[in-house]
Amino acid sequence: MNTTREKTIQTTLCKLVEDLVAIPNIAEIDRPITGVKLDSRLVKNGDLFIACFGRNHDARNYIDQAIMSGCAAVVAEFTAGMQELKTIGSIPVIGIENLSSKVSQIANRFYQYPSSELKIVGITGTNGKTSCSQFIADALQSLGYKCGMMGTLGSGQPGSLEPSVLTTPDPVFSQKQLARMVNERFEYVAMEVSSVGLDQKRVEAIDFDTAVFTNLTRDHLDYHKTMEEYAESKRKLFKWPTLKSAILNLDDEFALSLINSVSKEVEIVTYSLSNHHASVFSEGLTFSSNGYSMVVNTPFGVTELSGKILGRFNISNILAVIATLISLLSREGKGHIDLVEILDKVSSLDSVDGRMEIVNDAGEVTTIVDYAHTPDSLRCALKSLRHHFKGKIWCVFGCGGNRDEGKRPLMGEIAESFADCLVVTDDNPRTEDGDRIVSQILSGVRKPQNVSVIRDREQAIKYAISNASLKDLVFIAGKGHENYQEVSGIKTCFSDKAHARLALKARGNSR
Repeated sequence: MNTTREKTIQTTLCKLVEDLVAIPNIAEIDRPITGVKLDSRLVKNGDLFIACFGRNHDARNYIDQAIMSGCAAVVAEFTAGMQELKTIGSIPVIGIENLSSKVSQIANRFYQYPSSELKIVGITGTNGKTSCSQFIADALQSLGYKCGMMGTLGSGQPGSLEPSVLTTPDPVFSQKQLARMVNERFEYVAMEVSSVGLDQKRVEAIDFDTAVFTNLTRDHLDYHKTMEEYAESKRKLFKWPTLKSAILNLDDEFALSLINSVSKEVEIVTYSLSNHHASVFSEGLTFSSNGYSMVVNTPFGVTELSGKILGRFNISNILAVIATLISLLSREGKGHIDLVEILDKVSSLDSVDGRMEIVNDAGEVTTIVDYAHTPDSLRCALKSLRHHFKGKIWCVFGCGGNRDEGKRPLMGEIAESFADCLVVTDDNPRTEDGDRIVSQILSGVRKPQNVSVIRDREQAIKYAISNASLKDLVFIAGKGHENYQEVSGIKTCFSDKAHARLALKARGNSR
C-alpha cells in the first residue's frame, strides 16, 4: 500500500493556521485545504502554498505562479511593509511572522499528527547517522517490528526507499512520509537529524521518542561558522519535550555536556568502545579482513558478538545500535529483553550502501567505497582499515566545492599520514574551481610531489586500481552512495561503485 494521507485528507485553512496569526476576520476567508506545498511548481487545485523566505531564495516571488496553478490559499513570510492579510483575486494571502519555523507545525496539523502514532528514533552527530539509522531499522525489522527510516539514503522501509535530497528532509516532506508510514502500520522510524535540519526547524513538530548521539567533529562550518554554534544545534535534540531516552557516546567529550542537558525524566543509556562506566561497552575487540569480534557488556548480561562490519568507528555505531535496541525493547517488554536474540540480529548486519562497502569480488584488489568527507571520518576510516588489512592503502579522495574550505588542508594532511599512496581528484566541485580545491588540499600535504593529481574521478579510480597490487587496498572516499557528480552546477550520472567495478574488470582482463 503506497497511498498517503494527502490523497484523502481535507482540512481547513483556519485549522492549519490556528494560533499562528491574529486576524480578526480570518474565519470569513476559511476554505478547504487538500494539500500543502513548499514548491510552487508542485501546486495543485486546493493546495495551501507556503511561501518562505530562505537563505538562497524568496518563495514569495512565486505566489502568482502558485495561484495560477490553483492553490486555495497562501501563507507567506511576514516582513515589514506587508499586510497580515490580503487577497489576490479571491485567494487569501496570510502573512505569518517567522513562518519558516512554523512550517513543520502546519504540515503536522495537515497530516494529522503522524509522529504521535510512531516511536521515532532521531540520530544526530557528525558521522555515523546513516549507518546507525539503517542498522537500527534492519535490526528492528529482523526482530519482527516494522521500522522505517528517513535520511541520506531516502525514506521508507529498508530495501524500498523513496529518494531524498537532504539528510533531514524539508518539514512538509518529512510529515508526509511519516503519515505514509502510519498508514502502512509502521511502529518505529529511525531518522537522521542533521544540525542544519535542527537549526532550520525542519523537525520542529516531530515527537521524538529517542535521541542518539554519535560524535561531534568538524563539519558544516560553512553554515554554522563556529564549532560552538554547530554543537548547540545538536544539543537541541536532547532537550526535546517528548523525549523518553537519550543514547550517548561516552567516547566523545561532547556527550558529557549533553548529559546535563537531558531532562531528569529522560532515561540515559551510554555506550563506549572501552569505558567500563558506560551502560554498554566492548572488551577484547579484534579485527580481521572478514569483520570483527568482541565481548559486549550490557545491563542485561555479557555476550560475545562477531560480525561482518569493517572499521573501529563502525563498531562504535554497532554499540549505539545495541544501546538503542536495549532502551526501546526494554520499554516494550516492561523491563525485560532477550539479549541473545538482539545480538544475534546485530551480528547479521551488513555494511550500509556506500559506507565501508567492499565492491570487489574474490581474487580482485580489495576496493572499498565510503562516504568519508570530513577530516575525522577520513582519519577514522583509514586508521580502521589498518586493523583489517596489511598491504598498502591507496586513498582516492577530493573535497566538495562551495563547502567548508578550512577542512581541505586537514584532509590532505590526514590522507598523507594514514595512507601509503594518494590520488587527489574531484569530488563534487559544484560551482567552484576544481584546481583551487585541489591546491587547498595539497597545502596540507608535506610531500605534494608524491601525490598523484587526476581530476577526472573515473580516471583517478582506474589509476589506483590498475596500479595497486593484489595485497593492497584501494579506498575511494567522499561520495559513497551518491549516483551523480556535480560540476559547474550540473549533475551527471556518476557512481564510485560502478566505476570501481569497471576498473576491476579492466584490470582482470589486462592480466
